[in-house]
Amino acid sequence: MSKTSLLTRSRIFERCGYLSGGIADNGEGLHQRSAYLPVLMSRLHPSLNAKMGETSSDSTDILKEFYIPDYLLIPDSKPVHVKYMPNSPVVVFINSKSGGQLGGELLATYRSLLNKNQVFDLLEEAPDKVLRRLYLNLEKLKNNGDSLAQIIGMTLKLIVAGGDGTAGWLLGVVCDLKLSNPPPIATMPLGTGNNLPFAFGWGKKNPGTDPQSVIHFLEQVMVAKGMNIDK
Repeated sequence: MSKTSLLTRSRIFERCGYLSGGIADNGEGLHQRSAYLPVLMSRLHPSLNAKMGETSSDSTDILKEFYIPDYLLIPDSKPVHVKYMPNSPVVVFINSKSGGQLGGELLATYRSLLNKNQVFDLLEEAPDKVLRRLYLNLEKLKNNGDSLAQIIGMTLKLIVAGGDGTAGWLLGVVCDLKLSNPPPIATMPLGTGNNLPFAFGWGKKNPGTDPQSVIHFLEQVMVAKGMNIDK
């Protein structure tokens, strides 16, 4: 992929001052020149997708890697003891109107697999409100000595499912929040214009909405390579 094509797609970041001009192709693939806003780039070629699904662990074991308990998501909830520390905790944002009926189906599947309170319909609640509430709660719990809150704050990833406009909206929100440790973002293609997910290796094809397809996508997020978009 040429640097020019990436710059064309990067216009979506202009309101935050972040452009993908620092991402260059030197013949060895995309690499970063400086660190500002992190995104996740899929490390898997589409031809490997089926193979990964075939070799995945039991779905219950996999899903606990992404799970966030209620007390971290809902302020003033009663803390609970969690025995397992997730390796790849996620918060999911879905435009339920994207992709025809696919958005609503995808929302239902994610909520059935994960904690429903870590999966948000963008038509019901704006991402800036969600993330401000979440990070304020994590900071409060961390200051009270909660080790899981500290780990989640350091390892959290975001998934956004929608078209280019939806993905750009979330990227802009993360930029505007000016977090000390901004979460990397995986862009799930779910619209008519999926140039942004394509630029970061997630493809252009709308994903499956069945549980196995969603688990497969989560597995990709877990091993995705982080990269940064600079000004």
